[in-house]
Amino acid sequence: MAFNIPGMLLNVIIAWIYLTLVFFGRPNWLKFGGKKDSVAIARNEKNHDNVMKLLQRKYQELGPMTFHEKGVAILFATVVMLWLFRDPRFIKGWAEYVEYVDVGDSTAAMFVVLFLFIIPNSMSFFSGGTSKALMDWKYVQDNLPWGIVLLMGGGFALSDAASVSGLSPWIGDQLNGLQHLDKSVILIVVMMMTAFITEIASNTACANVIIPILLSLSKNLNIHPLYLTLPATVTCSYAFMLPVATPPNAIVFGAGKNMKIMDMVKTGLFLNFSCVIVLFLLNITYGNLLFDYSNYVYANPANISSIHG
Repeated sequence: MAFNIPGMLLNVIIAWIYLTLVFFGRPNWLKFGGKKDSVAIARNEKNHDNVMKLLQRKYQELGPMTFHEKGVAILFATVVMLWLFRDPRFIKGWAEYVEYVDVGDSTAAMFVVLFLFIIPNSMSFFSGGTSKALMDWKYVQDNLPWGIVLLMGGGFALSDAASVSGLSPWIGDQLNGLQHLDKSVILIVVMMMTAFITEIASNTACANVIIPILLSLSKNLNIHPLYLTLPATVTCSYAFMLPVATPPNAIVFGAGKNMKIMDMVKTGLFLNFSCVIVLFLLNITYGNLLFDYSNYVYANPANISSIHG
């Protein structure tokens, strides 16, 4: 988290500026010299008004928060806090108080899910009335994206199969020729490759396949294991060009009645490159400060010359 938050904030700012310029045009205070384009100004004002009206209408349609919504929000906040303080490292986590049990993130998630099936969704229950729970199994059956569950499970299975079968170490061995390149060049190549692979594969599947290979490659080239794997893992989320890349992309594409795939590609291409460049610069500067990439020794270092960069 300490590594990725600065890059996330910088990428959000860059994306906001870029999308504003693309869809609303350059603001008047950035136009130096020449006559102001009255047509462009009118179009920008109309776009701004349309966006404001759409947001206000959607907000009004939400109405006041119901007891049901408040209950789900509180449970969601609870599971987030349980995740954060399970093993925060700077203080004693709550998991240390649970003896003889291997507590993970799934423990907190299932604990909160249990309460979703127990807590009523209406205040009338407490005054003697009847009420359903915050969530029931029929709702889960009808609305849970089972395809995503299978996709993620398949990604984990593929990752384990690649490691157990020896495929990941074998691919890592075939990439030993990269030892003649500067490690920063290897890093940018890995990040660009990952950014384009994740456009046609899910983030989880992409990470599950690539990370074991990069771990093997890092050991063979005597590079700190986080130097390649950490940026590659974050880059798996840089999927902005195609609807199939991530569920949010598919939702946006489906909601846009006149949106074409090329519209997403043209807009997302710059975001892909800008995010990769920001993360690359962050990793070789701030990342090196955090993790001290140059001072890492493997227990059984590969018999290969260390890369200096």
